[in-house]
Amino acid sequence: MLALTFFGGIYSAQWALDATRGFGGLQVNNWVAYPRIQTEEADAYARAHRANDGKILLGRAEGLVFRAVADNEGRPFQSNCDYHLKGRVPPALFWTLRTLHPDNEPIVRPSGWPSAINARNALRDDFGNLNIELSRVAKSGNWLSLDNRPERKEGFELQLTLIDTPISNVSGIRELQMPVITRVGCA
Repeated sequence: MLALTFFGGIYSAQWALDATRGFGGLQVNNWVAYPRIQTEEADAYARAHRANDGKILLGRAEGLVFRAVADNEGRPFQSNCDYHLKGRVPPALFWTLRTLHPDNEPIVRPSGWPSAINARNALRDDFGNLNIELSRVAKSGNWLSLDNRPERKEGFELQLTLIDTPISNVSGIRELQMPVITRVGCA
C-alpha cells in the first residue's frame, strides 16, 4: 500500500507539471505568455516546470516567451497544413520565432531547412510587417519548415521569444498586438 501511495504521488506531481506551465498566464489573441515564470515571483509549479525542462532562467526584463498552438480561428496547428503569419512582433532588442512539437522536441527537417526566423534575418514589407509562411514545402521569402514526413499530421507549437523587451511588465502585455496566424490549406 505504501508503494502504491508513493508512486501515485510521483505520478500526480508529474501530471501537474505536464498539464501547466504555471499560473498567471496572459493571452493575446492565440498567443500565451507567462511573464512571472522566470522570476522570483513564480509559483511552485512554474519553478518545477522550468527545472523539469532544464531551461535557463531569464529575468523578466531579459526575456519573454509567447506560445501559440492554434490559428486565429482556434483550430489546433497540424503539420500537414500551411499557415501564414502576418503582423508585427512586439518591441524587443532581439526576437526568435521557431516551431516545435508540442512536447518541446525539435521538428525533424531536411538539412539546411529553416528551423527559426529572427530579428536579423526576417524580411519585412514596406509597412514593417512580417509575412511568414509555415509549410512542409519550401516557399520564397520568410519561410519556416514544418515536419515534412507525410505520416506526421500531429500538431506543433509556435514559440516567439522576445529578448530585452520593454513590454515584460504585466500591464503592457494586455495591450499588445501580436502577429495573426491564418490557415491557408491542408494536404
